[in-house]
Amino acid sequence: MTSILLFRLLFKHFPNKFLISFRRKMPYETRRHIAASHPNHDVRLTFLRDLGVKIGKDSYINQNFTVIVDTEGTESKLTIGERVSIAPNVTIIVSSAPNNSVLVKNEYARKHLIKTAPVRIGDDAWLGSNTVIFPGVSIGKRAIVGAGAVVREDVPADTIVAGVPAKVIRKIPKK
Repeated sequence: MTSILLFRLLFKHFPNKFLISFRRKMPYETRRHIAASHPNHDVRLTFLRDLGVKIGKDSYINQNFTVIVDTEGTESKLTIGERVSIAPNVTIIVSSAPNNSVLVKNEYARKHLIKTAPVRIGDDAWLGSNTVIFPGVSIGKRAIVGAGAVVREDVPADTIVAGVPAKVIRKIPKK
């Protein structure tokens, strides 16, 4: 609760340029929080890039964008193309593991469920609200991912996917 009050104070009383210039002195978790939740788009992009997310020109990432990683620096495995549009509350999982659970030692979980792999989002893609992208997935150029979709497999270029799990529902005609 106190961290939320601190962030509200920072966002309300300090100009964005000060926040950006001070960012390298902030703890890693604070920078991740600002990258996800700051109301200013330019501040979010600056912090995301600092954390290693590769973001192409003219891409727009809405608030509550979450990159799930297990260790500091893994965000560099996320590449977002040019002119990509990411709606609010999108979650991209670059690394998945049960962390402190005894499942970490389970052989089946280690072989089949724990995964760290790069995620790539192609140019001009559009990710709808509350989308979840799993490790190792590539979203093709000009692909659309419907709101609430859970994407476990690659999405081909020029397609629309939706559902849980996401499935191709339509090809986008080329003009």
